[in-house]
Amino acid sequence: MAEDKIVRRRAAVQQEDALLSDKEVARLEAAEQAETQRLNRKAERLAELERDSVTFNIAKNLKKYLDDYYLDPLIGLIPVVGDSINGLIALPMLWLALVRLKSIPLALAIIYNLTLDFLLGLIPFFIGDLIDLFNKANKKNYRLVMGFVEEDKKIMREVNQKAVGSAIGIAVICWIIYLVASWISELTQTILNAIQTA
Repeated sequence: MAEDKIVRRRAAVQQEDALLSDKEVARLEAAEQAETQRLNRKAERLAELERDSVTFNIAKNLKKYLDDYYLDPLIGLIPVVGDSINGLIALPMLWLALVRLKSIPLALAIIYNLTLDFLLGLIPFFIGDLIDLFNKANKKNYRLVMGFVEEDKKIMREVNQKAVGSAIGIAVICWIIYLVASWISELTQTILNAIQTA
């Protein structure tokens, strides 16, 4: 019974092959060759980055240690300073986007993820650090960078389409960070004044 299915399937494939014109066969072969060239370029680009780019290796390790080993939320436990340090530590991803990959939309997406991570870290009473356990901005940024390195059309299209939204999101998040920082400053000043007058 299984052999009959195989024979029928083989006959159907041969019939489909016979229906293909020479132009279609040539087009399929050209598409296959183009895909092979793309995969070779991707492998060469990745090998070059891993071999020649200290920044790429730093970014790869940052993703692993900060998000996989949960150092990002631990560093974030230091109020404001910890989240600032996390943002500075993630700068190699931004360098890769701007200098090595030469993509402003990718840089905007990375900055958006970093500023959102910073904003979440500002949420008081360890809630922000708990949220940071699940946000994993470095992993997101690494996935985007790898999408550009590997020429993943889906990721590249997604990042390019969201470039304007990322720029607006960055501006909004920076404004919210400013408001939160102002509120914390005023609250601190009020508490200090209350302590001094008591």
